[in-house]
Amino acid sequence: MSSALKDVELCPVCGLPPEYCEYGGKFDLCKPWLKENHLDLYPDLASLEVTDEMSAATLEAINAREALVGPKRKDPKKMKKEKILTFTLKTRQKHKHMTSVAGLELFDVDIKAATKAFGKKFSSGASAEKNAENLMEITVQGEIMQDLGHLCNELYDIPLECMYIVEGNKKKKLFP
Repeated sequence: MSSALKDVELCPVCGLPPEYCEYGGKFDLCKPWLKENHLDLYPDLASLEVTDEMSAATLEAINAREALVGPKRKDPKKMKKEKILTFTLKTRQKHKHMTSVAGLELFDVDIKAATKAFGKKFSSGASAEKNAENLMEITVQGEIMQDLGHLCNELYDIPLECMYIVEGNKKKKLFP
């Protein structure tokens, strides 16, 4: 069995493979493109006369789809985001806390090394995973926001003004 990837051609109007264009809901807009490129799949399109209006509508649909889909996602490091470090405190069970810090990769910090350093410094478990904003987030066991902020400042020269606590939907400075 071959495990090689196949390059599948997609319709620029609806984004489906040409075999499935008729099920996509925009089949009328796909017809001019299908007539030019895949007449073998739809032989009854040979008698179709493509008018200027149909071509214009197809081009509009293609441009609208490209605008909607947009370019491929960029690497979070390269995106122009505000460089801030966010700390969140999560409670697990009744009296146990987890402190999460996100945004270290915006400051070009090696996440793996930082996770190991945080775990060693605070003698607790530390793990790294992606959060909802597609940034790496380091979670450390314990309620150690202030200490973690000072450690980030010492080890990675992250300014204290860039550190924020997120509580619910509110964001406030870690060191006022």
